[in-house]
Amino acid sequence: MEFEIFKNPINLGYYVFLITYYIFIFSLCIKILLEQKDPSKTIGYILVLLFIPVFGLIVYQLFGQNLRKEKLFNRKAFSENIQLNQIITQSNFEFHRNFEDLNLHLAHGKKLANLLRNNDKAFLTKHNQVKLLVNGENAFPEMLDAIKIAKHFIHLEYYRIANDFTGNLFFDALAEKAEEGVKIRLIYDDVGSIEINKKLNQKLRNLGIECWPFMPVRFPRFTSRINFRDHRKILLIDGEVAFIGGINIRDSYDNSLPNLIYLKDLNIKIEGDAVNSLQLLFFLNWYFVSDEQLPFNTHFFRSSLIKTICPIQIAASGPDSDWPSIMQSYFEGINAAKKSIKVTTPYFVPNESIVTALRTSALSGVSVELMIPTNPDSIIAKAVSISYLGQLLEAGVKVYMYKRGMIHSKYMVIDGTFCSIGSANLDIRSFEYNFEVNAIIYNQEISTELENVFENDKKDCFEITLEQWENRPISKKLTQAFMRIVAPLI
Repeated sequence: MEFEIFKNPINLGYYVFLITYYIFIFSLCIKILLEQKDPSKTIGYILVLLFIPVFGLIVYQLFGQNLRKEKLFNRKAFSENIQLNQIITQSNFEFHRNFEDLNLHLAHGKKLANLLRNNDKAFLTKHNQVKLLVNGENAFPEMLDAIKIAKHFIHLEYYRIANDFTGNLFFDALAEKAEEGVKIRLIYDDVGSIEINKKLNQKLRNLGIECWPFMPVRFPRFTSRINFRDHRKILLIDGEVAFIGGINIRDSYDNSLPNLIYLKDLNIKIEGDAVNSLQLLFFLNWYFVSDEQLPFNTHFFRSSLIKTICPIQIAASGPDSDWPSIMQSYFEGINAAKKSIKVTTPYFVPNESIVTALRTSALSGVSVELMIPTNPDSIIAKAVSISYLGQLLEAGVKVYMYKRGMIHSKYMVIDGTFCSIGSANLDIRSFEYNFEVNAIIYNQEISTELENVFENDKKDCFEITLEQWENRPISKKLTQAFMRIVAPLI
């Protein structure tokens, strides 16, 4: 009688499914343990898989896979490229020569320069010019002017390009250059640039703009790819000029237009040797999206005529890279500070290493200032960000809440001597899941100018105190505490 339950085919099928499911889940748990993730993530994913059937598996499938070990795409074709190996050999020689020549310019950023060389093979370039471009209303005209004088090629890699007034200004400018014979190549993120559908993609191709989506997500191939996005914002022109930063090509970044909210952001224009470093990054992702390997020749990689000394390293990271180089650059930069640290980020969801570094610097007497938006465009990000503030405030970190609108800038200034500007937020997603790019600029003039931007933005902020943080409503405390627990998992 005790086995009567198994005579029903429905019951038998259910138990077979259940046993199979949990065998699979246990095998996944063993896999997670062997991956040696951060302990909090390991425990979190195992608990979710064991105690939240099906949904836990979906969460792990979307967010939990370790692509740093599994590799997102094969770099073998590049590792065997003779031209690329010649560039790398030459860059190794130039790195050591520049490292010695730029002793005064690097100041106490030497350890950071070495770190990026070792974890990301980042070139240390010497001759560059940098221009800060605050907000889309200043960046877009400069970018469009640069596009208009292009003679050979224009390369774009963007998380978000909208099919709106601003987006169409760029599409029209690119189409005009394509008619002149300029080669246009565009990579856009398939999730971020959701407005570029198949119809618009074909229209752009008909206009002479060769464009490819980054990691398309389509049903039924709805996999963990939705979680690993190309968050970079890069515009390259003729191998001579580059633009990077946090500004996407979209109306909301231009405050001269009638937008609902004021959006503060920052781009930089780079002329000089560092453009070649950005070109190399574009080549890697172009090969990934199109299967076309562009030649590493002087048509694309040019000797700069710039003579101004402004050392720059391009730090890039993604789930396929061997090391989380951008996170490590933030960590080393914070630890290198002797006097001051100024950080602006729209999403503050750091790992424990970054929190510890900020707290330790503040406790050791370094002036540490953090600026985040009062109302970011993500409720989850806001809840998690607020949950971290108590630890920082206790250590003496000054926290400014931007209230004019949404601050989307992503930069850090150390001692007014070197700075980091780019696409990476100070959050786990940028550290581990997204493809990001930052420029590390070892230049006092640019760093001081960026500090002035920070000080000016403080006029549109209010400073939050430890007492205010501790006296927030219990409902917010509970929500923020819960969101902080799940944040590392998603």
